[in-house]
Amino acid sequence: MLPQISFSARNFLARFYCIWVIFWWMILFKNHAALTQIGTRVFILKDSDPTFIALNYFHILKWMIQNHSLHIIIDLCITVLPVVLFIRPQWNLLYLLLFFSLSLYDIIFSGGAMHHEHSLYGIIIFSLAFVFIRSYMFGSVWEGMRYVTATIYFITFCWKVLYGTVFHSTEALATVEVNLAGLLFQENHSTYASFIAFFIRHPYILQAFYTFAILIEGSFIVAFFTKKFDILLIFLGIILHLSLNEFVDVQFTVFYIMLLPFVPVKYIELLTKKSVYNFKNIQA
Repeated sequence: MLPQISFSARNFLARFYCIWVIFWWMILFKNHAALTQIGTRVFILKDSDPTFIALNYFHILKWMIQNHSLHIIIDLCITVLPVVLFIRPQWNLLYLLLFFSLSLYDIIFSGGAMHHEHSLYGIIIFSLAFVFIRSYMFGSVWEGMRYVTATIYFITFCWKVLYGTVFHSTEALATVEVNLAGLLFQENHSTYASFIAFFIRHPYILQAFYTFAILIEGSFIVAFFTKKFDILLIFLGIILHLSLNEFVDVQFTVFYIMLLPFVPVKYIELLTKKSVYNFKNIQA
C-alpha cells in the first residue's frame, strides 16, 4: 500500500528541501561557482551522452555557455525561487521553474567544466516531487523517489562490479593519490595530510574501506523488497558520503537529500507537528 502524506507534512518536506537548496547555493556562491561568476568557457563538453550530443549538434550548448544574460536569469531563479517556495510551499508550479533552472545550471556548468557534475542530480530530481500537492499523489511520487534513490546507488554498485574496479587491489590507493595530490603537496604538515598519509602507507586498510563503500551502495537493493532496513540505509548512505568527502575529496553534500524518502512517514508526520517551521498552511 502506497503511503499517504498529509498536506502539512508535504509542505514541511518542501521547506526542508528549499533550505537544502539555499544552503547548497550559498556554498557555490562562496566558491565562485554561480554561472555569472565563472564567466564563459572556451572548451565545451562533447559526445558525452545523448543530451550533450543533441545540444552540440544544434549548436545550442555553445550558445547557452556563452550567453551571459541567460546566466543572470538562471542565477536569479535559483536564488529567489527557494526563498519564495519556503514561504509559500504550496505554489507547486514554481517547482517546475526551479527544476528547469537547476537543470540548465547543471548543463551549462558541466558543458563548460568538461565533466558531469553528478552531485546536483539529487536536488534536480527532487524538485519535481513537490509539483504534486494532493496527499495520495504526493505520497506515490515520494515513494517513487525512494526507489529512484535505491536504483542510483545499486546501479553505481553494478557499474563498479561489471567494470572490475572493485577487484583492483590498488584502486583505492590510486583514487586517493590522484584526488588529494594537490592538497597533500600544499598542506603536507597539516593534521589532515598526516591522517591521509597513514592510509597511503597502509593501502590494504584503504582498500578495505573502499570495498565496504561499494558494498554499501549494493546494499540499497534491499529497499526494493522491504522497508525494515530504511533507517539503517540512511545511516549507511551518510557514512558513505562522509567517507568520500574525507578520503577522496568528492563532495556529494546535496545528495543527502535523496535519503529523505527512507525516513518512515510516521516520523515525518511527527516532525511536522513539532516543527517550528510548521507555519499555517494556505490552501492553493
